Amino acid sequence: MFSRSWFGLLLGSLLVFSTQFICGQQLSNELLQRAGSGDVRAMLKVAQLYESGTKADPVEAARWYVRAAHTGDPEAQTKLAILYIEGTGVTRDPAAAGRWLMRAASSGYGIAQFDLALFYLQGEGVREDAQEAARWLREAAGRGVADAEGGLGVL
Repeated sequence: MFSRSWFGLLLGSLLVFSTQFICGQQLSNELLQRAGSGDVRAMLKVAQLYESGTKADPVEAARWYVRAAHTGDPEAQTKLAILYIEGTGVTRDPAAAGRWLMRAASSGYGIAQFDLALFYLQGEGVREDAQEAARWLREAAGRGVADAEGGLGVL
């Protein structure tokens, strides 16, 4: 006969090691706990797991990107901007995409700077402005984004 304390320990261990499978990858309870307690890297990993694969849940992915973006993480802000421009997991909102991308770019995140330059070139989420596009391409090139250097040659 098992004692209650031993059974509780066994049950707790099983819960710690239990996993959900999303897109063929493991989303552990531990990762969800870390994400839920504010670990931005964990939030991004959870969002990425919900975003990809055949059993993807774009709404849940967007929810995690929103949480991470609100912490000020530029990678999450950039990803959220892309979701808003595509309308994936959220209602398509180019203006919101432009705002999130501006936040990420202003923090010095090179990928966001390059993406914002493209937004300015296309007038997507921001007003069309070749000078602003060139400015953000220079910023991104300064951060080592190779495509930005090529874009400067075209402008």
